[in-house]
Amino acid sequence: VLTPWQTMNDFTYGFGPSDFVIFVARLGIGKTWSLLILLLFAWQSKRRVLIATTEMDQLRMSLRVLALQLGIPPDLLRKGRLGDGRAAVETAIAELEDQPGLYMVGGGNYRLGFDSVEAAAEEVEPEMILLDGAYLLEMPATKGKGKRDGRFDKAAETFEECKQFNLRMGVPVVATTQFNRQARRNSLAGAEVENIALSDTAG
Repeated sequence: VLTPWQTMNDFTYGFGPSDFVIFVARLGIGKTWSLLILLLFAWQSKRRVLIATTEMDQLRMSLRVLALQLGIPPDLLRKGRLGDGRAAVETAIAELEDQPGLYMVGGGNYRLGFDSVEAAAEEVEPEMILLDGAYLLEMPATKGKGKRDGRFDKAAETFEECKQFNLRMGVPVVATTQFNRQARRNSLAGAEVENIALSDTAG
């Protein structure tokens, strides 16, 4: 699955079936937007894509996708200040509803279980899966009992489950997570594996 970024395609030749890719950055840098740009590009390239959102509800995420597709500021949609652009938005929504291949699963109040994501993936059979805020995914109740405790171990278990999920599904999985506070703003020195929030097992 190719990306919208030629430099990344030159390095990776696109994302393949066994690839588990992590986008990591500080809070508010644009991880979700990057994921949505990737989503829209893959879908417009006739790929079936599933995105799971843990950091916002499905309506807010859908508004961002729509804004990207139309090339308009998302705040205009969120605040309902469309003016003469309302008809174009309604047309775009109708087109989105009629075209298969773009699927979304989300949880309310930042709660989304890994089993829900896997069930959705098995149903829609995507060619790429995107996990926004992977570190917030809730593991099945049977996972990790008596083995792990605390936020660090939960995050480590999440990354392990993401990779196993990637192998089970046989499609590329792209996830977002955050740097921790040790990663200094505007500093390349902080962009290292050990500064990924909550877990150094991601690398």
